[in-house]
Amino acid sequence: MIKVVIFDFDGVISDSKRAYALQMQETIKKISGKDISISEFDKRGGNTDQIDDFKHLLQTEDRSVLDKASKIYQELTVKYKNMRKLYPGVKETLKKVREMCKIAIVSRKEQNRLIEWINFYSIGELIDKAIGTLDHSKAPAIKRVLEEFNCQPEEALMVGDTAFDIVSAKEAKVRSVLAKYGTTMYEEAVEQKPDFIIDSISEIITLINQLNNEE
Repeated sequence: MIKVVIFDFDGVISDSKRAYALQMQETIKKISGKDISISEFDKRGGNTDQIDDFKHLLQTEDRSVLDKASKIYQELTVKYKNMRKLYPGVKETLKKVREMCKIAIVSRKEQNRLIEWINFYSIGELIDKAIGTLDHSKAPAIKRVLEEFNCQPEEALMVGDTAFDIVSAKEAKVRSVLAKYGTTMYEEAVEQKPDFIIDSISEIITLINQLNNEE
């Protein structure tokens, strides 16, 4: 019996990749004057840590430069905020899933930023637990969710759009679901052998029913 579904946020709940790419592109331009192709950000968004992106694209480890880049990026959020949107069917799906089990979000964001975006989309009442983590794996956060809801790993699903999400789920011994509709690096994610692949978020309902009926 599935007791909790753990969703990643960007690329699963929120369609934010283009906004992220444009926001990062403008940030890098302001810091370094470099014009970097939008495709470079498209393929990195959601697959890498933002600070790692800044290190790679600015070719620096200087903390003051990285902090300045982060500040500029945050200041640009308002400009690109309305480019971000929920994937089709998200609210309806979350409502149905919550009738079946608990819902958690584990995202590679700072905690306060994650809560701000959840509130922006007005989905807070549908989420039982939200954890923002900048760790190099989501496994510890996934395990915190299991402990909070008194779940065994086999009673949970982790839905993500990146290889990072799939690996994190496996490290936590939780079955993984690849959100094909949100991934920008599908082949890389598939190489990590997700347990399931869905083409739309609504398919998670069918999957939960299927798994529950097998028991």
